[in-house]
Amino acid sequence: MSFRLALKPRKTLATMTAVGAAVVALTAAGVTPAAAASTPAPVTQGARYLALGDSIAFGFRESDAVQTPHYNRPSTFHGYPYLIAKNLGLRLTNAACPGETAASFITAGKYDHGCSLQEDETSPGYRAAFPLHTHYTSPSESQLQFAIAYLKKFPNTRLVTLQIGANDGLRCIELGNCPDLPSKVALAKRVQKRLNYILTALTTKAGYHGQLVLVNYYSVNSASQDANTNSQLLNGAEGQVASRFKNVTIADSYARFASGSRNAPGNNTCAAGLETLLTDNVPPNGTCGIHPSLAGHALIASAVERVVKKA
Repeated sequence: MSFRLALKPRKTLATMTAVGAAVVALTAAGVTPAAAASTPAPVTQGARYLALGDSIAFGFRESDAVQTPHYNRPSTFHGYPYLIAKNLGLRLTNAACPGETAASFITAGKYDHGCSLQEDETSPGYRAAFPLHTHYTSPSESQLQFAIAYLKKFPNTRLVTLQIGANDGLRCIELGNCPDLPSKVALAKRVQKRLNYILTALTTKAGYHGQLVLVNYYSVNSASQDANTNSQLLNGAEGQVASRFKNVTIADSYARFASGSRNAPGNNTCAAGLETLLTDNVPPNGTCGIHPSLAGHALIASAVERVVKKA
């Protein structure tokens, strides 16, 4: 079973040249904010940190990555949550799942892209084949349900990070429902609503009012205008949701990757060494996956740490 899966490295959202207007449209759509909360407490040494999201937050590597993945040993996947916890002295619980969409984050298996179910919506996904960093109560427990239960059990958790939404786009493409810009704007609006639901649930149902960092998406190739505008559309939707929650900030991994690719040949993100190198070739003409390399994870960790309030 291959778990390059839903995380297929060479599939990105199609060209979106009118992304600025699209973000304006998303802004006009709006979402309903949760009730305002008090200023979140700073993180302190030894505080609990819950990481949520998809394959990037998990630290996933493609099966043909040069750095061979060991899917049965989740402790070998050191993504940016691991680096944040190490740098800030936090107690990490990483509940991320490769292939998770914003939809399946809410309801396990729904509109899934490989976490609980494969793209055929019948075959078991990553969770059934390999262990996650964190054990869920049951196969039907969604990541949101896990997060709510965790935050109720550990109410003094000081930091939550969330990165979700890109797989919704990949799933939309595979179903043939995102052939043009208007359909992608509609998708971004759906992701926006799902994110609003998630953040509201974490605030109200879990009673969490600590720091929550929404990690946006880097461009899979900073040399490609298509790839750049793809990420900008999704990030615009996420930014609109974050702005409505007092305890939510954005970690700008997009800007960090753009900066990190600036001195590479042609601003190429793969050539900059920020993504997983695949075994079918090597730089400067190499092929990369869409997942961060260790250097890429370090950039995302730095983006998060920039916005985290520390004691």
